[in-house]
Amino acid sequence: MIASTHTDIIVVGGGPAGSLTAYLLHQAGFSVRLFEANPTVKRKICGEFLCFEGVTILGQAGLSALLEGDGALPGNGVKIVSNTHGVIKSDFPQVKRDEPGGYCLNRQVFDEALLKVTEGAGVMLHRGSPITHLQHQLPGWQVTTQLGATYTCDLLVGADGFRSIVARQLGLTIPAPKKRYALRCFLPTRRKNERVIEMHLLDEGNYIGIDVVEDYCVNFSIVANGDTLKQHGGAEGVIRHYYQTHPVLQENIMLPDPMPPIEAMSPVSHRVKDCIAPDAVLVGDAGGFIEPLTGEGMTIALWTATTLAKQLARCRENRAWQQRNRYLRAYKRQKQWHYFQKSTLAQFLYWFIKQEQAVDQAYRFLSQRPQCLEAFTGVINNTYTPLRGFFALALAALIG
Repeated sequence: MIASTHTDIIVVGGGPAGSLTAYLLHQAGFSVRLFEANPTVKRKICGEFLCFEGVTILGQAGLSALLEGDGALPGNGVKIVSNTHGVIKSDFPQVKRDEPGGYCLNRQVFDEALLKVTEGAGVMLHRGSPITHLQHQLPGWQVTTQLGATYTCDLLVGADGFRSIVARQLGLTIPAPKKRYALRCFLPTRRKNERVIEMHLLDEGNYIGIDVVEDYCVNFSIVANGDTLKQHGGAEGVIRHYYQTHPVLQENIMLPDPMPPIEAMSPVSHRVKDCIAPDAVLVGDAGGFIEPLTGEGMTIALWTATTLAKQLARCRENRAWQQRNRYLRAYKRQKQWHYFQKSTLAQFLYWFIKQEQAVDQAYRFLSQRPQCLEAFTGVINNTYTPLRGFFALALAALIG
């Protein structure tokens, strides 16, 4: 007997968005195939910090155990650093309630663990199977792998990152200019690291993000303009320049010679015309990627996976699978509102950090108003939505 190659749903991409989507949809009763292009999980360029909202999502999915293994360190707060204005530091709001405010994660370890949980739950996982061709056939889709194997499904989920093949073949990708670059390397430290994430504000809207990955090692990331890379002769030159001109970096971080490997990616954002098409939907970075100024790429991946799964579970409960595109439109509305808040916040912060006088005033204000600083930290850490967080910030300012 020949096994059927048809399933209810095919998910393309085995990162956090794809794995969690496949896991939750299988839990809801759908038959699911998950295709991951790479035979082994790679450590992707990422700040590797999971915000409080992401921690909550994993808990609601019954997957909190993923944060208890190797490569997961609780994060307690944030430190914002400027050469001109000094340092302001705050605990995450949850720390006062003896809860972790987030987790510093080794993405390779986390992604592999989530994939294994998904496969163990019963999802049919195909590793090392790049999808090369998609064909819409009423109803549903036929997908073809690099080796020529074909599979069919009723619903296609693109979760294959900001260079999404699914988004591109659906005609949804909006080309983005390579004006800004993200650089990432791992650097040793002089002393045992505090459990805080750091953001260092630089010139020209450039910034550094530092996340703890081990007791004596940090994930060191810079987002910089293309002109900055040219000015300093490339990635290594940029890192050495900012390290040498920012003494606060030298207090704990060491810069080896020779430099460890530096990875780069560009563009640092991804836009799409739409996140849905007939019998198809995009989740995670494939459906739109915000510049990582707010440090929440993994959280958005998990949020889109959960939001889509809830809509499709409702579709199944209502026995309305033939009307599944109506539930995809409901997902789209939720995602649009969520994305609008996040992208507006990111654009505002990117504009703001380039305003020297405004940054100076904000530093003074936040350093003198602990409640306002905590509210701002809650926005950064996704304890609060941007709207709720800025309302809390305004309220704290009035009371204080």
